[in-house]
Amino acid sequence: MPDKADSLKQIQKYLEGILDTLPSAVFIKDAEHLKFVYINKMAETFLGFKNEEMIGKNDYDFFPKDQADFFISKDRDVFKKEKMVDIHEEPIELSSGEMRWLHTKKIPFYDLDETQGNNKKPLFLVGIFDDITVRKDTEEKLKLARLEIEQKYHETQNVFKIILDSTIDGFITTDEHGIIKTYNNACNSMFGYQMNEAILFNIDKLIPELNRATFKKYKKQLSEQEGDTLLIKGLMGQNDNNNKFPINLTFKQLGQSYSENYVLIIHDITEKIIAQKQQEKHLLDLETKNRELNDFTYIASHDLKGPLRGIHNYASFLAEDYESKLDDKGKNMLFTLTNLTRQLEEYLDTLLQYSRLGRNDLNLETTNLNALIDSVASLYHPEMDKKNVTFKVNPLPNIICDSVLIKEVIHNLINNALKYNDNQKNTIEIGYIENHERHANHHVIYIADNGIGIDPKFHDAVFKIFKRLHAKDQYEGGSGSGLTISQKIVSRHGGFIWVESEGKDRGCTVCFSLPKNYEHIEGILES
Repeated sequence: MPDKADSLKQIQKYLEGILDTLPSAVFIKDAEHLKFVYINKMAETFLGFKNEEMIGKNDYDFFPKDQADFFISKDRDVFKKEKMVDIHEEPIELSSGEMRWLHTKKIPFYDLDETQGNNKKPLFLVGIFDDITVRKDTEEKLKLARLEIEQKYHETQNVFKIILDSTIDGFITTDEHGIIKTYNNACNSMFGYQMNEAILFNIDKLIPELNRATFKKYKKQLSEQEGDTLLIKGLMGQNDNNNKFPINLTFKQLGQSYSENYVLIIHDITEKIIAQKQQEKHLLDLETKNRELNDFTYIASHDLKGPLRGIHNYASFLAEDYESKLDDKGKNMLFTLTNLTRQLEEYLDTLLQYSRLGRNDLNLETTNLNALIDSVASLYHPEMDKKNVTFKVNPLPNIICDSVLIKEVIHNLINNALKYNDNQKNTIEIGYIENHERHANHHVIYIADNGIGIDPKFHDAVFKIFKRLHAKDQYEGGSGSGLTISQKIVSRHGGFIWVESEGKDRGCTVCFSLPKNYEHIEGILES
């Protein structure tokens, strides 16, 4: 049977085996001198010293003095307090010079002296520690990341606040019941309330029409639609003096946390309404002035024709009845007078025609352009044959227009193409441009010739009334109003007319466009 000493050695061996299997490092010091009496395998691996090297030595033999002082002071605290001391974080410098962090628990172990009653005699100090360097580094990184995120959040909040306070639109957030939570500077100006006053108002304080029932209705409408924004027009805001003003409202759900939150962007449209009314007044004034001008032109042109015809007739009578009494100079003067009255009458006829274009409504109907052009071209066949003109008409679509007026445009453009051409072999081509790059929603028709061309610097000037680029006796004369009248007709349809020519003797193409649909027909008919 084994004696007591052998049994104690066996128990000690078992205990050491158990301690060596623990995942934590364990050390034991004697209570009197705080010298190591045992370290387990995990402590050996961590500290870099064998158990045999450390037995009988203290902290000053292995660690820097300030660090050993700290360890020893904590050891003394354990026996002073007579209870376990939990050191959550303590640094340690290893023999390699590497710094690590430990979580250490130090526990006093006593031997009871039965002869002295319950007096406890300190025997050992048991230390258990874990390397928490990785955790500590992770926590530090997380802490720094958290601080950086908080800093970025505050910076973002500040930038967001600056942006919101710099916008001209009011910006309000509310809870699900319409209670105001935030409120920007634009709202201060708009409604007159400071932020500290407006917070906890219900939104109907600022927008009376947005009461609880209406707010609930818009919430429901927002949740049922596809988009996340609801635009509400025609509401009225109310300021702190109970004065109302027109607004448009953008209603949007901000998100869900414990409860719903909503963003209301408020746009004061007072200036827009005023501008619209001013524009309407200006347009009405302009229409009135245009109508008065057209009326004046019509009346003046019509009334001047009578006296002018009288002057022409008297000049003709003088030339006939007093021919024998007039010398050559007098005859030339009367001849010039009759020519001038004829030209002036032609100008008055042009003014009358131009004024009528602004007096009558358009008679819009579906028109076969090819048939319309054929009817106009038939009037020019004799002249075309005489001038050896090659006349080509490409297929054209049916369009909606005032056929009588567009027929006049075609007449003017064919007439110009024939008139302004010195070539022995003339060409005129009429065609259609599909999906024009500048007028995709318009029908674009062109009339091209190989005539004398137009210098690019005069492309706009040729549309001015009575503007001629040649002497009056050149190219069969005329009043120089064909393109002006054509422009007026096309403009009344809501279209555009322009000239394309590279210059002298390079030919000319005149294009005009007419809308494919007349959604704006009321504006056209009233123009």
